[in-house]
Amino acid sequence: MPVFSLALKTQRGLAQEHDRVTEWFAGTLITAPEHLSVARGAAQSVLDVSLEPKTLTLCCAAAEGVWHYFRWADATLKPLPPRPEALAFSPGDAYIALTPGASRIADSPAIARFLHLRDYFNADKLAEALLAHLAELAGTDEFPEDVTVLVIEAR
Repeated sequence: MPVFSLALKTQRGLAQEHDRVTEWFAGTLITAPEHLSVARGAAQSVLDVSLEPKTLTLCCAAAEGVWHYFRWADATLKPLPPRPEALAFSPGDAYIALTPGASRIADSPAIARFLHLRDYFNADKLAEALLAHLAELAGTDEFPEDVTVLVIEAR
């Protein structure tokens, strides 16, 4: 049975507005169609993701400043435009998204290099490692703004 594994981790920042999940999946293993939205403060959503596990497809829309990527199981990484076509997954493929606070710490090529070189085939471990990497790049555990990392992996 197709399933998506989901990890959503947020590192709070010093800014007054915080990332918040406005819609949430039922859990970390997604076996039925689900939707997720992340917003910054009271603003509109910065990231919307819809999943269909039966067909292993994901549709997403990202606001300016959100970096998101499709990573095939062989570690090939594709940066995505704000509104890509539906993504078709095979087991081991992953979708990774970072809210705009990440851009205050690193650039997209640095994040892409990290994602390409790390062989974490576990959504939770990859999300944690990515936040730890950003903290290392920032030189502190205190981020200027919230950074939310979303990792969705097909199993």
